[in-house]
Amino acid sequence: MSAFQPSLEELLTADAPPLARLAEVVCGCVESATPCAFRESLPALEAHALAGEEKDPPAAAALWQCLGRMYQAVADFPAARNALERSFNLADTPSTRLYLAALLRELGELAAAEAMFDGAWESIETHGRVGVSERISGLVEKGLLRQEQGRPVEALQSLQEALELAEAHLAPADPLLATVLNHLGTMERDLSQLDAAIQHHRQALALDEAHRGPLHPATARDANDLAVALLSAGELSEAQTLVERALAIDRTVFGDRHPATARDLANQGEILRAQGHFSAAEQATRAALETFAGLFGKRHPLVGSLWNNLGHTCQQMGRLDEALHAFNQALVILQGLYGPKHLSVGLVIGNMGAVMQMQGKLMAARMSLDHAARVCEAALGHDHPTVAALISNLGEVLRRSGDLSGAQAAVERALAIDQARLGENHPNVAVRYANLARIHMARNEYAAAEAAYRQALEIELPAFGETHPRCVSRLNGVGMALLAQGKAAEALGFFERALAGAREAFARQPVEQASIQTNCGTALQALGRWAEARAAFSGALEVLSQVFPPHHPRILDLRERISRCDALTA
Repeated sequence: MSAFQPSLEELLTADAPPLARLAEVVCGCVESATPCAFRESLPALEAHALAGEEKDPPAAAALWQCLGRMYQAVADFPAARNALERSFNLADTPSTRLYLAALLRELGELAAAEAMFDGAWESIETHGRVGVSERISGLVEKGLLRQEQGRPVEALQSLQEALELAEAHLAPADPLLATVLNHLGTMERDLSQLDAAIQHHRQALALDEAHRGPLHPATARDANDLAVALLSAGELSEAQTLVERALAIDRTVFGDRHPATARDLANQGEILRAQGHFSAAEQATRAALETFAGLFGKRHPLVGSLWNNLGHTCQQMGRLDEALHAFNQALVILQGLYGPKHLSVGLVIGNMGAVMQMQGKLMAARMSLDHAARVCEAALGHDHPTVAALISNLGEVLRRSGDLSGAQAAVERALAIDQARLGENHPNVAVRYANLARIHMARNEYAAAEAAYRQALEIELPAFGETHPRCVSRLNGVGMALLAQGKAAEALGFFERALAGAREAFARQPVEQASIQTNCGTALQALGRWAEARAAFSGALEVLSQVFPPHHPRILDLRERISRCDALTA
């Protein structure tokens, strides 16, 4: 039982409880570790607020404000809106405007949120009618709005100003200090300032653990946001531990149908995807998507974001048509909300371009990636890792179009950005090395290709292990480069490692397994081990015959290889 529960129960059983005292206790309940425990008291509290509207409007407004915050905490958004609007109608204060702006932002009504915030900020700036806590809260809300509007640099500036005030005026136990640190970390993460982001998220988590407790929803929020920053830094093990902790807390406090739980699930899905657990990632992402759509409707920014995440997962599972459909769903939602030049819209268009490149639609892919790069560079600057990813994908389009010089220039630029911003051992750097390796292979520069694939593998193996799709691909790439140099025995070792990993990494992608098995056969053939080569080719043929028609070029090629082996062993 919460420390506030006896006080609230005693007040509600009194004949005429003072509204100001009720508001004070309800605000304490909002900040408690178990806000849902007070749900049954809300109708009685509403009755007191209604009764007090004529007798004591300021006190009734304060109670309605606290009730609005409570309803928002337990994800009853219509009731939260009603309560905050009643508070606003009784007493137009900066604090009520800020709470309404935050609610409207969470609901995805950004224009209304901006208008409400502007009124609050005008009072804060012009009339000086607020204390330092409200000014800090105003700066936080300003930053969160700018983030939603795709203006991350302005968002960061607001949170930096908020932290300066918070550190000067707030005690460590004040929950607002941890809130500022946490949101600042998120803004820094968006701008790929990952060391600072992780530091500030850790500070927020430590403060909330110490002053609000290890099982408080704010602690779960901090753990979840730290997990996302660590994911961006490629530190997947700790990220997984933290997001599982956050999910356990939020499920206990709120249940499954709550935004906090859905956010944990969404981020768990992203971590699982990065680890190569695509089926589990898809399941978590779809669960989060269903929850957000149920709570906020199908045209909410978070719903668009989850469609984007689902597109990534489908893409990595080789389900390209589904990926493109998911990205298109995200684009329709986000472009409808934000317009064509918003950062999130640019990112989705870039993702669609990457899928089109994989489908061989190179002209459409190039147009999409060019557009996305311009939008993201305008929002994030020319040296941001997101811009690097788009440039790298554009390089892949150029490679497949035959423009190897342009491709190499693009990938080398992306590599330089990632090395400078993320460090040499980040997984994104490994992707750039692998892209360079493919360009070297296309130029018949096999030793350079081998070196680049090995650099990618050195980064990814410790992070992911040999059964991760990326590592399987790199092992296969090293084998291809070695085989092209006439080093068949060494190549075979890499192909065999790749094939062993592929059985788990590509369990649902038999074509990928068959391709590596074919490479094993080619290496065995080069070594004169004809019977073993025939067995490898036959295994690949058995798999591909379930996928392709009898006259498909890959089927015919494998039959020709098997015939050659038979002729040489006759």
